[in-house]
Amino acid sequence: MDVATLVKKYIDNCKEREPIFVKDIVVTDENKNARNIAFHKLERNNIIKPYKKGIYYKPQVTMFGELGIDTNRLIEKQYIKDGNDNIKGYITGPVIWNEWKISTQVPNRKCITTNSVNRNIELQDIRVKLIKPKTKIDNDNYKILQMLDVIDNIDDIQDINWNNYIDVLVNKINDLKVKELVTAIELAKTYNKFVNNFTGALIEARIKKSNEDNELLYKKIRELKFRANTGRRYKINRNIKFKELEEWGFYQH
Repeated sequence: MDVATLVKKYIDNCKEREPIFVKDIVVTDENKNARNIAFHKLERNNIIKPYKKGIYYKPQVTMFGELGIDTNRLIEKQYIKDGNDNIKGYITGPVIWNEWKISTQVPNRKCITTNSVNRNIELQDIRVKLIKPKTKIDNDNYKILQMLDVIDNIDDIQDINWNNYIDVLVNKINDLKVKELVTAIELAKTYNKFVNNFTGALIEARIKKSNEDNELLYKKIRELKFRANTGRRYKINRNIKFKELEEWGFYQH
């Protein structure tokens, strides 16, 4: 199949407004120019429209006018999932606080932590903030990292509902398997000491309640707790009713 036919077939299978990435048509270096020509020809024939360099879309015409690219799908394909549905990013910040019902704050932009950037970037045109990850994001760790972000953001959450905040985090921890709890402890080390201590307190409360017998998990918790009780202690809001916090380097004011 020649390159022009390959490109046309690909475009035909795309939905209206769906982001179309030139790079998704994999060709040899010698055929890249032919690929670009094929896209430009389809653009001239008004079959596709350019969004940015290397990105096109098929416009959708409605009774109210022409609709542009689907920015939600654009964000997902560029920053959250690759072409094989492997996770490379996740939603964080105010959108999650609102979704998890720990704040009534209505977000006016999305925050996305993604492997696609090596520094924090603001994309004003699509109201997105891209955040450099603390560690590489994958299918196995993104939900844990999302939870750790919520712990890390505790002082930034406006109109916070303290009861829901603790309940949500406890439920997230309770849903993790033992192997995932060990992973959570290791991932917490990429954050600050506050996150380490808070995560440790949540996990210890879980294993005390369930009487889980796992030598590795207990060893990790002991190591984390030893570090938590050396050096700085953290002031925590008195509205948080969570007794394990006092043993993890926190005090209430």
